Amino acid sequence: NKRVFNYFMNNRSLVVVTTTIITDITHVGAGC
Repeated sequence: NKRVFNYFMNNRSLVVVTTTIITDITHVGAGC
């Protein structure tokens, strides 16, 4: 879907922040 693709391209920083938060939560949950 091109609209969704454009949305993510326009919000790359938000996606990166969200991914980083998810990764941090996963690491904490794994006890790292």
